[in-house]
Amino acid sequence: DGVAVKIANAGHITASGNISASGTQHSFGGNVGIGTASPVFTSGTGLMISDSTQANLRLADGTDYIDVANSAGDLYFINRKSDGRIRFRVNNTTEAIRIVEDGSVGIGSGFSNTIDPKNGLHITGSDGTSSGIRQSRAGTKIWSQEIDSSGRLSWGYRASEAGSKTTTFTLDDTNNVYFPEGSVGISS
Repeated sequence: DGVAVKIANAGHITASGNISASGTQHSFGGNVGIGTASPVFTSGTGLMISDSTQANLRLADGTDYIDVANSAGDLYFINRKSDGRIRFRVNNTTEAIRIVEDGSVGIGSGFSNTIDPKNGLHITGSDGTSSGIRQSRAGTKIWSQEIDSSGRLSWGYRASEAGSKTTTFTLDDTNNVYFPEGSVGISS
């Protein structure tokens, strides 16, 4: 029915035309190149796809597929499914970032197959710290915006990562503004 070929030396294999392999295991002991005869990596081994205009890698799951492409040095992740998402996980099960078809980006663990980001940037989490926004600059205060345990929007700062948080003001859903300490001033 078929012909089995075993290659016993450590030389190069060059082929033109189509190459197909059947079976469940195919292993390569070094770098693999598609579109190049000399795939090179600065460390380790890998798969190099080379093309003069755009190198593509297609990941297919039945009729749904995602392309990863390099075009003129720009990296593209292209989900070809019209309602597909691009998800980034930090381990096997925890989703950290989600990008949906309208370009909205979700950060956090509160998204599911039925819950997507609802704004251009949507941050969700189980507490104020994990769903907050933090802005810092070396040598100055660290500012944060968080939703507290009562559902109020809270702005505050700390002098260092180890420092305690000082809340500057809080907004609630009845349009009340709370200033826990200090004075309120309006100037021109």
